[in-house]
Amino acid sequence: QHSTEPPNTLPSNLTLRTMDSVAEKARSVFELSFLEATVSGFLLAVWYVGSLYAWNFIFPEEKSLPRDNSKVIRRRFISVGTVCAIGFLYAWMWIREEATVWDFLIALGIRTDYWVQAAVLPTLLTAILFLGPLFQSVTDPEEDDDEGSIQEVWRQMRRGSLIPWRNLVVGPITEEVVFRSLMGALLMAGGWSPTAVIWFSPIFFGVAHLHHVFTGTAVAVVVFQLLYTTVFGWMASFFFLRTGHMIAPILVHGFCNHQGFPAFNYILDHPKKYLVIGAYVLGVIAFFALLFPLTAPSIYGM
Repeated sequence: QHSTEPPNTLPSNLTLRTMDSVAEKARSVFELSFLEATVSGFLLAVWYVGSLYAWNFIFPEEKSLPRDNSKVIRRRFISVGTVCAIGFLYAWMWIREEATVWDFLIALGIRTDYWVQAAVLPTLLTAILFLGPLFQSVTDPEEDDDEGSIQEVWRQMRRGSLIPWRNLVVGPITEEVVFRSLMGALLMAGGWSPTAVIWFSPIFFGVAHLHHVFTGTAVAVVVFQLLYTTVFGWMASFFFLRTGHMIAPILVHGFCNHQGFPAFNYILDHPKKYLVIGAYVLGVIAFFALLFPLTAPSIYGM
């Protein structure tokens, strides 16, 4: 029977010191082979995407409803929430006999300590990376100052729109739980190195977005989404493994969803195009200059 001892009884070998120790921690909590871990990653991705379309078989007459329809969004909330619950139960199947509930949660990045640093610093880094798009947006005289603002998002939520809840809350939480927390921990437990998890596990995340091709989205757009989501997955995986905290990729995911893809095609038409270009360059340089210092594991108690 699994123990439910309080966190202060965690064995010393589960204390996080470096990014490599995140893998060691996962291996001391879960026990599965490389093949089992890889298949598990594939299964988690299939379950997540498959759950989005399960309703088409239950209500075939409504399969043509657009993804922004409130009925579709509600059903998908139920679907992805169920997948997360199943994912936790599935991960529990691989837990070692000596591991506790607290070990299980910490291995998945569910922690109550150092959460302020994990919430603020990776999100700040991402905002720095988006310095160009942010400057481009606030200095464009033709752009509606209110459109896409936090105030407008809040008004949409208060009016009962589920779209911002999907894009900024439910989507980021459930996708990061499945594709970062559960998948990352199981892959590392099965022998994947942290570097391999950073570079290759986001492919599962990117491929999971290929389902848009079946909704009538142009193939070129879907391929672009695959590339963009894979690049985002690299960053989110890096933040997860450097901080050991799920809150980091969740908040970064929400921020990126809110910002959308940078409007590169409008830069040269901007009245302050050279300043915008400078902001883009400065943001990228500052991001990489601060990336390792602001994600030093010691900042997050690792």
